[in-house]
Amino acid sequence: MTAPPPVVTVPLLPGERKFPLTLFAFGGLSLMAHAATFLLFQVSYPPHVTIPPAATQVVIVPTDDPDQQPLLRWIESEDPALIASSAHPVPPKFFELQYEPSYLVRRTAPRTMPDAPERRERPPGPDLNSLIRSALPKEPAPEKVQAPAPTRLILSGGLLHRELLGPAAAWKTAASGPLEEVSILLGVNSEGEVRISALQKSSGDHQTDNAALAEMAKLHFARAGAPDEMTWGFAVVIWGDDAYPHPESTP
Repeated sequence: MTAPPPVVTVPLLPGERKFPLTLFAFGGLSLMAHAATFLLFQVSYPPHVTIPPAATQVVIVPTDDPDQQPLLRWIESEDPALIASSAHPVPPKFFELQYEPSYLVRRTAPRTMPDAPERRERPPGPDLNSLIRSALPKEPAPEKVQAPAPTRLILSGGLLHRELLGPAAAWKTAASGPLEEVSILLGVNSEGEVRISALQKSSGDHQTDNAALAEMAKLHFARAGAPDEMTWGFAVVIWGDDAYPHPESTP
């Protein structure tokens, strides 16, 4: 057997203690820090409070109380058992009946189309009436003679109901082709003389427009209105066949 190691005892130096005071100081600081932390968390996070639900109240309604009779009658009328229950008695052997589908019962038969008679087909080619008409001499078709359309003067505005005096104007065009209608603004005084004429819509030919303006200046209307009063209106010339120049026939 081996002997235990000897115990070495270190003597304390002069001025040293077995329990230093710094250990007690650090322990006190740690305790204060834990207390401050506990206080901080208690203030910042208060404990959770749970409010329990209110207890169910049961009210017993006396049946012999006259004030509670309307409530009792309403509760009786709203009873779901009254709706679910059948008020009609079930006939005997009701559930033993066999179901018969409606399509098994024979009804009126649908009406069919009548038999159409057989039609004989015509052989290809023209029929007899067409051949007879083609062999007969053809009569010449009558020529359609279209009456020439005259030139018209249409007045509107203040000149609509004013009488036009004097001979009819000679409306002629400078171009042989078809032209558009001419619209001219007229200003007529109380004596019936045309004082102002302004072209509003051209016919498409400059010479024809100038000729129409010259003929408008020659128009004379009946007297109307107060002295020095001007009447305004529009005059529209619609060219007819008699207004276009016709080429002279050569021998």
